[in-house]
Amino acid sequence: MNTKKYKQTIIPQVEIPKSWKTKTSAELREITFNELLKLKGKVVQNQHLKINIEISVSGMKKTTHGSSMYSKKAALACCLVDLLCYAEYNNWGDRKDKDSATVIGYLNFKAKCVIDKKPETVHLVVRFQKDGKFHYCVEVNKKTGTAKEP
Repeated sequence: MNTKKYKQTIIPQVEIPKSWKTKTSAELREITFNELLKLKGKVVQNQHLKINIEISVSGMKKTTHGSSMYSKKAALACCLVDLLCYAEYNNWGDRKDKDSATVIGYLNFKAKCVIDKKPETVHLVVRFQKDGKFHYCVEVNKKTGTAKEP
């Protein structure tokens, strides 16, 4: 893997639709899953490691049902391709005991983005599997303004 010094230069920007800000978590899960479903099967090449990351249903379910859901996280579905493409590799995570036998481990990435004109740092987790494929899962910090202004 190419782990040379890399600096994210393209910062995705997204606006949260006003109607999403008043939705319940359950409604946001459905909206987000439907947005991600449009990306099902898409393969994105990460610019830092030059690996191909597949957007799969298991990643969509992990994103929408694996942890809390809020409008900022839902909005990331609108710029997920750019986030995966320009994210910076951070570190390796070992597989967990409860993981499927096909999981080798996890590559952790961080990416800067702008959500509603506020800088955010997004934590992306990419699952590495025995078949040589990489699959994504995404999370965003709940605090606002966690990144330096782009």
